Order: sequence, then structure tokens, then C-alpha cells
Amino acid sequence: MDNNKNASHLTQEMKKEHGGLVEASKRANEQPILEIIREEIKAVIHAKDKINNAKDKRIHAQKTIIKARDEEIQAMEEEKQARDEEIQAIERLRELEHRLENMRQLPNDNNTIDIEPEDEKD
Repeated sequence: MDNNKNASHLTQEMKKEHGGLVEASKRANEQPILEIIREEIKAVIHAKDKINNAKDKRIHAQKTIIKARDEEIQAMEEEKQARDEEIQAIERLRELEHRLENMRQLPNDNNTIDIEPEDEKD
């Protein structure tokens, strides 16, 4: 009789913990659905990881584009500065050329040699 009492007690405990046979049957029917839900959650997590990886790649590409644009802007500024320097040098050359032309047009007495010495005073 002790065994029956123990079995009955165990049955009561199982009913408290897991519900009756109807409840246990429901849980058994839910188990495949819960397994599918777990798999779908894993799929969602995997898709989220892929989204984050793709987003990281996109951000890296955007940073690369921004860096390239900054380098292009810097190169353009350097080119403009070099062009300005070139223009200034050309202007200085033109000014020197103009001076040289003016010098050629002036009479130059240094090229004539006096054969007769000036009168010397005694």
C-alpha cells in the first residue's frame, strides 16, 4: 500500500507541476511549434547579423568615398595654389621683359668710345 500511496503522491505532484493530462497534451502539441519558433528566432538573429555586416560595409565604403573626396579637394586646392604661383611668375617675367625692352630703347652712351682724351689742365 505504501507503493500506491507513493505513486498517487507522485501523480499529484506531477499534476501540480505540469497540469493534468489535458495540459500535458497541449504542451506536447505545442512542442513542435515552439521548436519552429526557436528556429525562426535563430533565422531572425542570423538575418540581423547579415544586416549589421552589410551596414558596416556600407559605412566603410562611405568613409572611403569621403576620404577620397577630401583628398580630391586638397589636390584641387594645391593645383589652384600652383596655378596662382605660375600666374605670378609669368607676371614677373612680363614685367622684366617690359623693363628690358625699355632699356634697349634708351640711348646708351657707354658704347661709344672717345678717341681723343679730354683736355688736360696743367
